[in-house]
Amino acid sequence: MSRSTIYKAGNLLPAFLGLILTSAFCHAQANTFYGSAPDTTGLASALALYERTLATSLPIYRGSIYTDYHRGVRGHPFWQSDNWEYGKLLYGGQWYPNVYLRYDVTRDIVLLQGYDERGYLVSLQINQLKTQAFEITDQTFVHEQSGVVAEKLGKGFYELHYDGSVRVLVKCKKSLQQTKSLNSIYLEFQEKTRLFIQMGGNVYPIKRRSHILALLDDDGRNLRNHLRAMGLKSGSDILGTACEAAAFHDRYLSSDD
Repeated sequence: MSRSTIYKAGNLLPAFLGLILTSAFCHAQANTFYGSAPDTTGLASALALYERTLATSLPIYRGSIYTDYHRGVRGHPFWQSDNWEYGKLLYGGQWYPNVYLRYDVTRDIVLLQGYDERGYLVSLQINQLKTQAFEITDQTFVHEQSGVVAEKLGKGFYELHYDGSVRVLVKCKKSLQQTKSLNSIYLEFQEKTRLFIQMGGNVYPIKRRSHILALLDDDGRNLRNHLRAMGLKSGSDILGTACEAAAFHDRYLSSDD
């Protein structure tokens, strides 16, 4: 759809909302005139209809209906929770706030809560190539489609925990695995999470605290001393250590300039 088409559709929506709200108001007034209690059902239905009409006019809602996994599988394929999460979406270079999202880490696709032709809520599989980033539960995900991360680790969505001269990325992946329990065999989603630091045109897997120090500490052991002062002496919080080390590395570099 062209910009002019979107603009015209947007102009029609307020008029459409006014029409359906007027109809709902008249319906409520008629009930009051004849002695019955005011009926707010018409207003709620009008607002729901307006919401569905607005949704279908936006480019992010043009997607195919998501096909769920077959029943009987234990667990779920989504990041953290299988609930819809309130967030925002960077799609086609434009941010769309206040949308409900889910991230299927098994298929590595972002889902949007939308409507089908009958007006029922459905899970939409939107155009992934046009999705540059999204945010749910205060966590930012970036779509690495080119560059060193895509080349070394593969294209897809990554959690971005720190973004500076050093980037801290996490890749969560779930896969269906066959599991045995007593006399039964079943399928379940099993999760694997990997941590990376992108630095100097390369990407490094991080499994231990020593990997972070080897990458980012200087001869004066300033980073090691800083982490100790911050209470990050052990490797129990490897992600927190990586983010703090990356931030300190940027500050330390800036102070040297």
